[in-house]
Amino acid sequence: MANDIVLISITKQDLERLVTDAVDKALGDRTPPQTPERKALNFSDGCKYVGISKSTGYKLTSQNKIPHSKRGKRIYFNKAELDKWLLAKRIPTIDEMEAQTDAYLNRKKRN
Repeated sequence: MANDIVLISITKQDLERLVTDAVDKALGDRTPPQTPERKALNFSDGCKYVGISKSTGYKLTSQNKIPHSKRGKRIYFNKAELDKWLLAKRIPTIDEMEAQTDAYLNRKKRN
């Protein structure tokens, strides 16, 4: 009786789901721990992150036009500061410019 074989009909999708569920149950929660995202970038990675060449990166850092830190001769970037720098010179939309123009003209009419 221990060697009884049972045949059943099952769809491919159901079989895949059963196997996936069994594997998930057997492995449990064994997802690899995620490494925390780095906040500091070396010079090469910082230039890649911003999308500029290394020569442009050297030019911008030497002119203090891009936020950076130096440790000895090495240049580092803070990711949050680079994001802030990239988004600093936002161009207003047409609707925003029209609203600013209307506000300016309304102020001028009062004076």
